[in-house]
Amino acid sequence: MGKKHRLSTIFSFFFDPRVPLLFLIGTFVMAVAGNAAFGLILKIVGGESTENYLKIIIGAVIALILIVIAVKLILISIPQGTIGGGEAFEVQRKGIIYTAGKQTDTIKLSLDKQQPVHVGFLCSKESEPFVDELIRAMGFDEDKYIKKIVNDPENIVEIRTETKLIIDWMLAKNMQSNDVAIDVTGGKTTMSIGVYSMAEELKIDTQYIKSDFDENNKPIKNTQRGVFVKRYSGTV
Repeated sequence: MGKKHRLSTIFSFFFDPRVPLLFLIGTFVMAVAGNAAFGLILKIVGGESTENYLKIIIGAVIALILIVIAVKLILISIPQGTIGGGEAFEVQRKGIIYTAGKQTDTIKLSLDKQQPVHVGFLCSKESEPFVDELIRAMGFDEDKYIKKIVNDPENIVEIRTETKLIIDWMLAKNMQSNDVAIDVTGGKTTMSIGVYSMAEELKIDTQYIKSDFDENNKPIKNTQRGVFVKRYSGTV
């Protein structure tokens, strides 16, 4: 990813007026290439004539229209996802990945509502004992869950890497990406951000558990509901 980004950035310099020298070089090269291409096409169609000029112009216009249509179709075919929605608990999942903190009640609520077959946990060293207790309480078989520990909960790169490993484990269980959701309710904010960024990259649904709060800023019992952050499944 980094290498592609650097190459595209360097290439863009050749067409950026803010870099005058490279802009001039890029413009010159493109002009020479364009003239050479025109000369080659003209030679192929039989040399200079009004009829051949018209053929080239009409052909170029048609080619441009076809390219625009093709790009539009490609963009339409790429899942764009929808934001928000309060029906996340209504969607049954084969696999759910949870960011986990020291509070696991919301995870248990989601597990009870959505009944996933396979479960993934992303936690820190501090929250690992709470995840282990939940695993024991739920009686998960070893082949039904995966747990990844983030050594530095502030390290987005590490969070993304561990998230990708959990997703790969899920997909290896004969699941498609739309069978999987990631719940970003628990854990530190940086962990939720890192997990969400990887979910976005791979077009995986994300959800969180929303609660109503009382005047003391305490969650009101039985008001919790699953809300989509971004949904790709079922949107195409």
